[in-house]
Amino acid sequence: ENTTQQRSPSSKKPHNMHQEQSSKRPVLTSLDDCSSIQNMRHLLHPDPIQAAETLTALLEKEAVYARGDYLASFTPRDHGPRVSANDRLMLVDWMYSVADQCEFKRETTAVAMELVDRFLSSCPPKASHFYLAERENFQLLAVAAFYVSVKTMERVAFGSDLLALVCNGAYTKEEIER
Repeated sequence: ENTTQQRSPSSKKPHNMHQEQSSKRPVLTSLDDCSSIQNMRHLLHPDPIQAAETLTALLEKEAVYARGDYLASFTPRDHGPRVSANDRLMLVDWMYSVADQCEFKRETTAVAMELVDRFLSSCPPKASHFYLAERENFQLLAVAAFYVSVKTMERVAFGSDLLALVCNGAYTKEEIER
């Protein structure tokens, strides 16, 4: 899920795709090679109709909770700075570095950005404009989401005053808690 972007380790394409694949893993030559798959049949749902109904219900629920691309749909009212995908990526990198320094679970950052993404995808246009038109507002929203995520995911006392210090004073304790 994702809620954060992952970078591709390399954009090089192999010269011979078949050679590249065969050097990494063996190619199946017959169905006899699939004995491990046959041993996993017990993991399949015994009732295919019920399995299909469950999958349909999950897909319908996923459609209800799907997020829109709030960055692509944002149209600034003026020609001032606006939040870009690169700004979001830099903020995620900063959160990961804070989480790593504080020895938090990396999932804490993912949850924080999930909160930001869900909020901006579902809030009224006037509110989303407030957070997307100025980078400082977007950053404050993300810092507040990180604070909430730390409070819910970590077993450590991490106050908003400490987070304000981590932000190099860009935001006050009161702004983060608001």
